[in-house]
Amino acid sequence: MAAISQSPSTAKVPRSQSPPSWNGIVIGIGVVLVSILVGGMALLWFFNGQAVAGEEFCPQTFQLRDFYYRRLPWVKTIVTPTRLNLKPLPVSTSVLQHIKRLPDERWDVAMVNEGVQQDIRAPRILIQALSPSTTSGSFWDSWSNKHPELAAVTWPIVQQAAVLQAYEIVPDILESALDTSYSNAPTPDAITNRWKSTLEDLSRDNHNPK
Repeated sequence: MAAISQSPSTAKVPRSQSPPSWNGIVIGIGVVLVSILVGGMALLWFFNGQAVAGEEFCPQTFQLRDFYYRRLPWVKTIVTPTRLNLKPLPVSTSVLQHIKRLPDERWDVAMVNEGVQQDIRAPRILIQALSPSTTSGSFWDSWSNKHPELAAVTWPIVQQAAVLQAYEIVPDILESALDTSYSNAPTPDAITNRWKSTLEDLSRDNHNPK
């Protein structure tokens, strides 16, 4: 039998592929460049670390300092040395002359700032309690100058409470000292007797934790 040939009208002709669109090429290059840029920025942010700053208080010396370092997010690995900077408390010699330098210095974290998060801790109570001021200076400087005998017993009690990490009672100690100074016959014993048993209990609990 003779082969049946396909007519030109029915024969399959391979279609020629159209060249890629320039818009598609540009978009593809743009996506790659943006991915590289975003990835590079993410890596730079990760390895550069997240800034952590805050404040510490030493009850044994009544000193205040700032700290700053950077650490990797999530893994919390510190990638820079910690910078420390001493700064003054909101009181002066009128108060600090009644503070003794004690051994076994300890720095208690008062505040931590990490990104948009802020963590306020117990020592900040003492710092805030010392902060009230008048147009002529620190309130507690002025009070200590007016009532030196009361100041001589009040500030060691405040320091002892801080050493025992009982910062939450500092405002009450200062309030009782203030109330005593307003009485007709203010005596240092009134403050000492008011807080002696409380501090003894705190000291006992501190040395014999449950």
